[in-house]
Amino acid sequence: MHLRSPFSQKVIQLPRRRVWLLMLCSAVSLNLSLPSARSDTLTVAFPTAITVPENNLIHFVTYALTNVSGANITFSAMVSVFSNIIAGGDPSDIWTDPISTDIGNCSPNPLANGARCLANTSFMVPDGTGETDANFGQFTITTHFSFSLRGVSMSTDDLITTVTVTDPPVPGPIAGAGLPGLIFAGAGLLAWWRRRQSAA
Repeated sequence: MHLRSPFSQKVIQLPRRRVWLLMLCSAVSLNLSLPSARSDTLTVAFPTAITVPENNLIHFVTYALTNVSGANITFSAMVSVFSNIIAGGDPSDIWTDPISTDIGNCSPNPLANGARCLANTSFMVPDGTGETDANFGQFTITTHFSFSLRGVSMSTDDLITTVTVTDPPVPGPIAGAGLPGLIFAGAGLLAWWRRRQSAA
């Protein structure tokens, strides 16, 4: 005797239009979430840590994105978030405005398969001239890119860069700066010695 479970009987007895409706709902629910880009879709090269001096200049973090998906990729957004992670450091050694993101040549044209584009995030640091404490501060830049592939909206994982801001080096004595004084002192000593010899 062949036995069927109640569950299998119920599934078999479902009307055909109801089965199609269940399949359609499942497909729609799968497309509601934005999947993260896998390494076989898009590769991103970027620095995970950089060190910059507190020199009142603008610095950049560059992202090199390569399409390895086999189809065109269209970028729609680039977002960077700055967060301080100072732990006992100098709170003045951090980023300052202006900060900006530039999606570069990744948009508006689609990125072809095998092609690479460049984007960057920029920030400014304070002027630490004259500081002699030789300490530092740290912060992170978390960036992600949104794009579409074959009509499916996707995004990269968080791309995190840790930035260390150090005080500028204190200039040391310039080599040879005391040479003129040494020459004058030597000449004065020689003149004094000659006068003493003449008097003797």
